[in-house]
This record gives sequence, C-alpha cells and structure tokens, in this order.
Amino acid sequence: MDFEAQGDSYRCVFSRQYILNLWCTKDGSNAAKLREVIDDVKFNIENNGYNFELNELCKSIGYICKKIVVFWTRYDRKISSIVQYQYDWLNVMESIVLKSTKNSSQHIAESPHRGRRKVDFAESSSRTKRRRIARLIEMDESAVSALRNENQQQPTMQADPTEVISLIMETAMSKSQYLLIRNFVNSKISFDLFPSYHTIVNAKKKRYPKNISVDESHAEIELQSLLDNTASSILELQEDVVKSITDESIENLTLIGKWGFDGSTGHSEYKQSFSSYDSEDKSLFVTSYVPLQLISKSTHSIIWKNPRPSSTRYCRPVRFQFKKETTELSIEEEKYFREKIHQLKPTEFLIHNKNIIVEHSLQLTMVDGNVCNAL
Repeated sequence: MDFEAQGDSYRCVFSRQYILNLWCTKDGSNAAKLREVIDDVKFNIENNGYNFELNELCKSIGYICKKIVVFWTRYDRKISSIVQYQYDWLNVMESIVLKSTKNSSQHIAESPHRGRRKVDFAESSSRTKRRRIARLIEMDESAVSALRNENQQQPTMQADPTEVISLIMETAMSKSQYLLIRNFVNSKISFDLFPSYHTIVNAKKKRYPKNISVDESHAEIELQSLLDNTASSILELQEDVVKSITDESIENLTLIGKWGFDGSTGHSEYKQSFSSYDSEDKSLFVTSYVPLQLISKSTHSIIWKNPRPSSTRYCRPVRFQFKKETTELSIEEEKYFREKIHQLKPTEFLIHNKNIIVEHSLQLTMVDGNVCNAL
C-alpha cells in the first residue's frame, strides 16, 4: 500500500493482490473476513495521518472481496490457482482519495488562536451555555445521520456454501427445513445471508470423487479417486498448517487409513425384479474406508488427525453390493481390494507454491468375527 500526492489531494494506492493476501489471513465467514480487511486498511490509512470517505473504501474493497469469494469457489479454495489464472486481474491497482490531517495540525500549531481566552463550560454564563448547547445539538443531528448512513452502507456477503453444508450435516436438516430457515433469516436482514439451495447442491457436487460406477446390484467408487479426493479435502482443511510448515517436512506425506467390509440382512424387499436371477435386495455387503492420520514421512509430525476414528461421520463407502455375506464373498472382496491397494499411486498437490506428494497406507482392521474366520 502506497500514498501518493496529487495536487492538493492524496491517494491511497494498492493492488488487488494486496487485498487477497489480507483476506487469506482472516478466519471466519466471508462477511467477517470482509469486515476485518476493511478494518486493517482503515487502520493503515488513519495511522499514516489521512482522512477518507468510508463509503468509497467499503465499496472498493467490497467489490474486490466478492470477486475473491467467486474465485475461491471456482478454483476449489486454492490460492495458487487463483494467482495463476487471475494474474492480470490481481495486479490491477485500486486508489482511494484521501485528505491529509498533517498540514492542518501543523497550521494550528504554528498559528495559535489569538484574542480572548475561551472560558470552560462550567465557568461560562447561562447565555453562553445555551449558545454552545444549541451548536452541539446541530452537530449531533448531522453526526447521527452520517453514522446511520454509514451503518446502512456496510458491505455484506453471503455465508460460505461449505460452511452451510457443514451446518446442514450437523443438524440433519432436510431441504424443506433449510429453505424455511433461509427464508425467515433473509427476510429479517437487508441481504441474503444463506445461499440458495441450488448453490448448496453445486457446492456438494464439487466435493464428490470422480469415477463412480453404479448398476442395479452394486455401486463403487474407484479407490484411487476416493483417496485423492480425501487427501485434497484434508489439505484444504489444514491449509494454515501447511503454510506454516517448512518445505522439507511437508514435501512427502503419508495418509494412514483403515478399511474393511461387513454384511447385513433383513432389509426391505421390493417387487422390482433384477436382471440377474441371483440378485436380491434383502442383503447388503459394504466395503468402506476411514482416514486416520496425515503425517510427514521425514519428521513423523502429524499434519491432521481424525478426531473421531470410530464415528460414521468420517467413514467413506467404497463399494456396496446387494449380496449376502459368505466366506467366499469375504475372500473375494479381500483379494479384490488388496490388488487395488497394490496399484495405488502417490497423489501430487500444489499448495502455497509447495509441491506435496501424498502416499497412501491402508490397513484391514474394520472386520468382525465372521470376516476373521473367513480370512
């Protein structure tokens, strides 16, 4: 941020990259980040002895932060991608007209008021007190009006769709419940705090892993795609930790997880027939995976740790089949996924200009007595 003189006025000049750097250091919702960025810029300007129009500052920074939020979602919360693909936009310079307070204070110091000494209010006559109070009333009305306009024009932003998805999952809200709460809250404030449900659905789709295959008797996610998606989500969650760790410690990581399979019976049977005669929907056989720790291979430091390793919250289904659990099926499933695990490749990421390679380590521990006897 620089300050330039233009004739009798001054300008505060800063790049959009400067605002992006400030925005990335803030925590909380997008609206909270915007307020903190404005406060930082405001403090920097005032600390250098300048006055400015707050509305102009809020309008300029509000526009930049709204675009940053769009890019943040578009490029999957990766700062390196934003800098790479929006380089020209980030290097555009913004400016705000300022008024210097330094010259006026110096002028007052060099040319002090001459004449009769101003008497304190307590020592003034009744007539003088009434005159001063009348002036204060006029000043108070204008100040209240200015503060009211300033408060009404504070820039606002929607809640992050990712945060809203977390809220929906924590409270187990249905679509109708979310829309009811959204309409109620948005009608009570001057902007749409909660995004539309369509935006929520699109945000969910961006987090789905690739290579999903589904037919009438089974559904499966390619194991490599599921692990890549899991590692990417964890690194985004721990972005601040990744930024603070040295390149040597973060260069090679290992994602440790557990996997297993189990069967269940007694499910509802429907009259819809299967093309295969041996398929039935009263039995279900599921294979799943749970991430446990993301650690550094060189220092063995923990980058991320599953806070609830036994909870279904972090359980990621890999494959489910409409089949009854048998000894033969358990052996086939264990052999099938052993080959998949053997074919796994390390995943590469670029975060904060750091090349990160994540290897995967899976342990077959999610088993019961029947599976142990079968294997």
